Amino acid sequence: MAKQYFIPKQQAPYVQWHDTLKGGVTATTPGATAADVTMLTADNAALHAKLTAATLADNASKAAHADLNNAIAASKTNARLLAQRIKKTPPTPRSSANNSTSSARKTPPT
Repeated sequence: MAKQYFIPKQQAPYVQWHDTLKGGVTATTPGATAADVTMLTADNAALHAKLTAATLADNASKAAHADLNNAIAASKTNARLLAQRIKKTPPTPRSSANNSTSSARKTPPT
């Protein structure tokens, strides 16, 4: 029979598993010392702090991406409306100074 991996690989289930481990190990647990209990307590506090920070960052990222998508959608709408307005506007006559073509021969750069 193949070995089973008993430590969860995903983050939140791992933290829950570590809570159970921390709660089940005391200084009187065979093979464990007071230093082990202190280490488990410190690890558990760090895990909870980091999981909370990661969850908050993930939520903030999702909100930021939603805001970005909304801004992109609004920008596309504005660009389409502007393009339609420009397309519907009759051309204006340009001044002769802007449209005149010079008969002077241009020399290529040397």
